[in-house]
Amino acid sequence: MANTFLTSEDLKTIPFSIMKFAGEYSCNYGAQFAVMTIIAIPTILIYLLFTEQMTKGITAGAIKG
Repeated sequence: MANTFLTSEDLKTIPFSIMKFAGEYSCNYGAQFAVMTIIAIPTILIYLLFTEQMTKGITAGAIKG
């Protein structure tokens, strides 16, 4: 539904850009998976780098009193 309302290419996010690789009768799966992998790498790296800090924050918030 968001794709219907966004008319400017500047406002579209990366998942909407992945949709450009899909045609009406064909789909470039290789390019789609490559883009999705590149998108996921920063998130995975941030998680791996800050796992200990996130765990400490979650457990510190769970202690009552």
